[in-house]
Amino acid sequence: PGKTLNSPDQDACYQIGANLAKIHKFSKGYPLSRKNHRWFDWWESKVDVVKTLIPRDQKTILESQIERTKELFRSYKALPKGLIHGDLFKDNALFLENRLSGIIDFYNACEGLFIYDLTIAVNDWCSLNNGKLDVMKTCSLITGYESIRTLTIEEIELWPLVIETAAFRFWMLRLVALWKKKRGGVDAPPHVKDPAPFLKILINRRRDPQTELIKCNETSAKSGLL
Repeated sequence: PGKTLNSPDQDACYQIGANLAKIHKFSKGYPLSRKNHRWFDWWESKVDVVKTLIPRDQKTILESQIERTKELFRSYKALPKGLIHGDLFKDNALFLENRLSGIIDFYNACEGLFIYDLTIAVNDWCSLNNGKLDVMKTCSLITGYESIRTLTIEEIELWPLVIETAAFRFWMLRLVALWKKKRGGVDAPPHVKDPAPFLKILINRRRDPQTELIKCNETSAKSGLL
């Protein structure tokens, strides 16, 4: 039971962070495994079809981002990983009387990087309309996460590459869905979400990943500001 939140407050973000960390923490040793079906190979396989939909300036962003994700691919294997949700957007969390009552839609659940799953949530729950991160919501979500699981030094160091990769994944996903709809056929989605917001988020994360928000002021959190 419960309903989704269109405009979550800081407390809701804290709860999402804490419960996402619980998924990560308790998934260690889970006997079943599923490969991430929308990882590097998937992006590279969709580049040509996506290019048919976007203008030249966006093609430049696309091509350069593929190269930047290759840098992450060379570095990511030492990062903590396990079962991730893969799609913890606002429409996949239910709240009842201001408390998180359920997390739904595990279709994209797979083995993946914990920090990648966290940045997916941060990009959706904490982004402003201009694509930048809301400082207080981001601090709340990360503080909630670290109340259960502390980020490693390696995760923090790779935050810029990971958070832009998370934005890139959903920009690509929506562009591919748009291409399928234009092409038609049995696999054409009935509804397609606008790719533009995630392009804006991607551009902002590349310009400034706001890494300083990972370590928020604990005093502010305890005083109720977070």
